[in-house]
Amino acid sequence: MRQSRVEMYSTLATSALLLHALFIVWVVFGALLTRSRPSLRWLHISSLVLGNPYGTVPLAVSFDGTGQLA
Repeated sequence: MRQSRVEMYSTLATSALLLHALFIVWVVFGALLTRSRPSLRWLHISSLVLGNPYGTVPLAVSFDGTGQLA
């Protein structure tokens, strides 16, 4: 029973990591794919907004390392 839980959590963690990596690739290189496709352009723009909730403030500046706002 315990081994199956470990495998399940490992699979979930790997899946989350893969999805996150694919999202980052889409945000970074999506502009190249959306140049001639206006419908995908809006999806890419919304992904940029969703992927950057702090605006232009880097996370390291927003938090001081203890989890508190700097």
